[in-house]
Amino acid sequence: MSKVLLSIHVVAAILAVGPVAVAASMVPPAIRRGDHRMLQTLYRICRVYAWVSLAVPVFGFAVAGTMKVTGDTWVLVSIGLTALAAAVLVLLMLPNQRAALAELAPDVTAEEPGGTPGPAATAEEPAAGPLGATGLTAGPVGVAGRAAGHVGAAGPPVRPVGAAGPPARPVGAAAGAPGAAIAPHPSAGVARLAARLGMTTGVFNLLWVVVTVIMIVRPGSSTGV
Repeated sequence: MSKVLLSIHVVAAILAVGPVAVAASMVPPAIRRGDHRMLQTLYRICRVYAWVSLAVPVFGFAVAGTMKVTGDTWVLVSIGLTALAAAVLVLLMLPNQRAALAELAPDVTAEEPGGTPGPAATAEEPAAGPLGATGLTAGPVGVAGRAAGHVGAAGPPVRPVGAAGPPARPVGAAAGAPGAAIAPHPSAGVARLAARLGMTTGVFNLLWVVVTVIMIVRPGSSTGV
């Protein structure tokens, strides 16, 4: 019976605590990128598996009871570290993740793909006429050139024959023009939340590493001292 309970205890630790450790480690980068959708998914994983991880101490107590080692020092230390990891998750990590979601939610202004481009410069249409000594006048070629002047079209806009100066730059082609995609920059508060979550997640993972090592090298095991 002890082997069955121990197997369930180990499997529950891998399948329940493992996803929390991995998802929580991905939260700070998602906050810095301003990826609200990814952050929402990671928070949901941490919250759901936090409840599933309750099976770990339950079967741990069952294993300790069948092995009659409940009062041993290594068991008491493991229980204390597990309780501390649970407190870090419930009192620090999940509330800070919720706060980050609340901070990033107002900044979600993703545009629909294929939106209407910004207005383009309208060049004055030159008068149509026959071919002269200076070359081509306005015609089908000029129309195609004017179409190329719209935002996002390939090729430079066509300048009327004989006009002085460089061709007009299409409106919206300059950097920072309306309609250009601008990567979100996290505010100072969101950056502090990302740093805090990185620290608390590291503490959470370290606590579980210590508990795992204690389980492996515990007194009386084949690898123990």
